[in-house]
Amino acid sequence: MKLNRKICSLILNLAVMIKYKTQKRFPQQKRILECFFSGFLNKKINLNWNEILFFQEGFCVRQAAISGLLAEYDPDDYIPAEIAAEVKCIGYGFWNGVCRAIGLNKFLKNSGTRINCYHNMIDGQSFAQTLLGDEVKNKKKILNMPSKSHGQIYKCIGAGRALAWLDPDEEVYDISSCPSFDSLLAGKLLAYCFTRVHNPSELINKINSLKNIYKEQVEIIEFAYLVAFNVVAMVSKNKKDYLINKYNIPENLNEYSYKSLCNKLLSTGM
Repeated sequence: MKLNRKICSLILNLAVMIKYKTQKRFPQQKRILECFFSGFLNKKINLNWNEILFFQEGFCVRQAAISGLLAEYDPDDYIPAEIAAEVKCIGYGFWNGVCRAIGLNKFLKNSGTRINCYHNMIDGQSFAQTLLGDEVKNKKKILNMPSKSHGQIYKCIGAGRALAWLDPDEEVYDISSCPSFDSLLAGKLLAYCFTRVHNPSELINKINSLKNIYKEQVEIIEFAYLVAFNVVAMVSKNKKDYLINKYNIPENLNEYSYKSLCNKLLSTGM
């Protein structure tokens, strides 16, 4: 489907606005945001293996944005087969989160084909809403987030991923007393792994630091980072052996899915 100039202009303007907001707020993630917005604008750039994930997510956000602007547009028809379902649906959800954060009534149109990844869309929406949200409102929301159902847990995971960006040194948001602490922490672990997987020494130090701080959550921490490595391995398929050897992780990575993490968190009640 060929997009008219008006739609292209709207997408470009939205990209510029969101890019300005995020790059100003997260200068330490400049390269990741560059990859994401290149995907959103469908602009080819040279990518390292660990950056493909962010480009693909941006591209999926683009397709969701077009769907929000054009009722007849089904983004599933334009997503390449190599993009994992989890990445696709988190991207779709991210767009809905942007719409909620900025008050734009241009949500992704519903489709029965997306029912199987609905929970990943909740994760993506929560990530974007929290990332672009007001600090005071975020604190109030996060302090009271429940985690008694699959949907609620995915919402917590998305918020936790955003907290890894908003508060990388864990100085602003104290989640240890939150009722959904385990789920929020799991989300933070996913984000740390996605953004630092190319730097083993830095990532391993971060993981060990969190294990020392949150000794009762060691099992959740270890499970969450395996889920993150599984996603990275799905995106950068030729790097699975590298990840297994470099991080000394099990070969059965495919058993560590978002769904299995959610089930594990649901069993802990947090």
